[in-house]
Amino acid sequence: MLNPRRVITALKQNIAKVIVGKDEVIELALIAMLCKGHVLIEDVPGTGKTTMASSLAKSLDCSFNRIQFTPDVVPSDVTGFTMVNFKTGEMEFHAGAVMCQIVLADEINRTSPKTQSSLLEVMEEQARQGVDYMTIHAGFLKKHLPLAEKRLMPLVSRGGSILAEWMRAKNRENPFYEYFDSILEICRKHDVTLSLGDGLRPGCLADASDEAQFAELETLGELVRRCRDTGVQCMVEGPGH
Repeated sequence: MLNPRRVITALKQNIAKVIVGKDEVIELALIAMLCKGHVLIEDVPGTGKTTMASSLAKSLDCSFNRIQFTPDVVPSDVTGFTMVNFKTGEMEFHAGAVMCQIVLADEINRTSPKTQSSLLEVMEEQARQGVDYMTIHAGFLKKHLPLAEKRLMPLVSRGGSILAEWMRAKNRENPFYEYFDSILEICRKHDVTLSLGDGLRPGCLADASDEAQFAELETLGELVRRCRDTGVQCMVEGPGH
């Protein structure tokens, strides 16, 4: 039986052969991978962001694609498209860049909202394939960010922390809240149960039942009503996990 600690150490050492001086970043990327999460990499150009992602993929023997987001990128570039093969007369699917195991979405803030919404198509594709339970942090809004800063321990939720950094970096609203109606359509169509995550759950007694927690709970209450009105089963994660 493989020793997980040895496997992770070997992965870190292998990636560090290519990327020098980024040990902490490599470790955080591996943690996100083990948690089935996403990584938001912020750095100046030419510092090895793409190299690190591709090295991680190679070390894991995974497929890798990089999407350079620009205003002229269209949804089919991301998710793929179907066209006729005139030799066979059959429809053939041509996979987009997102159809791989590790994807680097470079400068995603430069693309159009239409292309960003195409990422929901991946969510629908997973639902079509049989995924019937999804957790999203849709109740943590941009206006809640200052409330979290008042805390002794601002953010302890992994999903909440990622969303907070995304909203600060892009100066935009939480996309799960912004596109919630579209998400509900996908869930209703494919009978998917939603788990509404608590991104602002407290991490210590000093922060329990504070303004930030109740602000998110108020939004979650709104989302529960919208789920019920649409006929989508949902549950709200509690602060005790």
